[in-house]
Formats: sequence, C-alpha cells, structure tokens
Amino acid sequence: NFRVQTDQGVLQGKAAFVDYKGHTYQLLGYTTDQLWAQYQGVIVGSMGSFRRLTDSKILQMQPRHLKIITVGKSSTLAELAKQEGSLAPLETLAIINQTDANASFKAGDRVKMVIGE
Repeated sequence: NFRVQTDQGVLQGKAAFVDYKGHTYQLLGYTTDQLWAQYQGVIVGSMGSFRRLTDSKILQMQPRHLKIITVGKSSTLAELAKQEGSLAPLETLAIINQTDANASFKAGDRVKMVIGE
C-alpha cells in the first residue's frame, strides 16, 4: 500500500506486480484518502483475480473496430448503421461522427461505423 501527497490532496492505493508468461505486469489502484476505505476491498480483490483465461467464449472475442464508409446514396445514420451491421448505439455513432442521432448523409460523405462484437 502507498499514500502520497499531491497538489490536489492525498491519494492512497496499492501496487502489485504479476509475472505471467515471462512478462511482468504492474497493477495499480488508487483513490482519494477519504475514499480509500470504501474502495480498498474492490482494488485488492481485482488485483487478486488476475489469472489465466480458459473460457473459450471469452478467448474467442474480438475487439470492435472503427470502419470509415463512403455513403453510396442519401441515408440516415440509423440506415447506415443497420446496413453496416453496427452494434453501437446510435448515440455513440452520433458522437464519433460529431452529429445528431437523426442525422442524414448524402452520397460521397464519409461516416464512421463501429463493427465487431
């Protein structure tokens, strides 16, 4: 455990080092001094849960990716999301495209889509 004074106040936390398959990982959890008692159990518990994954369903998961598409014909964001099979909520797609969830795009516009599971 550690306790450190910063310009914004005192932080308290825990650092752990885990050796796994020839690599050493540093795990670090910290919070304000006032909240340490509340979060200490969660932080220590999460560090203690580090272990080799064996669940094939989890091991087969792939990250989501950003795909930039060029709009072929005028479409709404919802239509494009459905067409591309994007699982991200419309609100998320609107944020990454800096537009509204009910936005429309014209042919030639480039739009970001989130794909994958």
